Amino acid sequence: MTSPPTPSKGIREKTPPLFPDPLIPYDARAKYAAAAILLSEEGDYLLQQRDGTPGIWHPNMLGLFGGAIEEGEEAGTALRRELMEELKFSPRQLTYFSFGFFGHSKIALGSSCRIIYEARFTQEEWEQMVLSEGAGMKIISSSDILSWKYSIAPEDLHTLYIHMMCHDIVASPD
Repeated sequence: MTSPPTPSKGIREKTPPLFPDPLIPYDARAKYAAAAILLSEEGDYLLQQRDGTPGIWHPNMLGLFGGAIEEGEEAGTALRRELMEELKFSPRQLTYFSFGFFGHSKIALGSSCRIIYEARFTQEEWEQMVLSEGAGMKIISSSDILSWKYSIAPEDLHTLYIHMMCHDIVASPD
């Protein structure tokens, strides 16, 4: 693992976030976020309907709930904060699932890393959730995801597909 780059003079060094996986690279120029695969008792997925605000990533598409990790913040703590802000939901348990690190050099400066957790919710918790961000929320089945019935943000569709492979809902590639 390489050390974080030395900041230029006049630039304050960032306190790196705390990650659940030693393989997650730290880059002071990158943006870090945490997201949740939220599963119902039946194994269906709760997704956020993004709003149509001009300039946001994947407007009007379904995606995972979550948001930015603040400087020095632990990824799971950030996700709990985001879920409380977006849904008034505090998961009983967060289980680390995976991460994705990708660059946007042609369309935005720097790179992004999303740290993905899994959390389950009960019917009672679902009934108490209050959406405060996005245009809506929807519980969909794995068969809905696989049939392309809904428009899902590409990186979240990839994450959900990997999740379904890990749980033997779809076959892994040879």
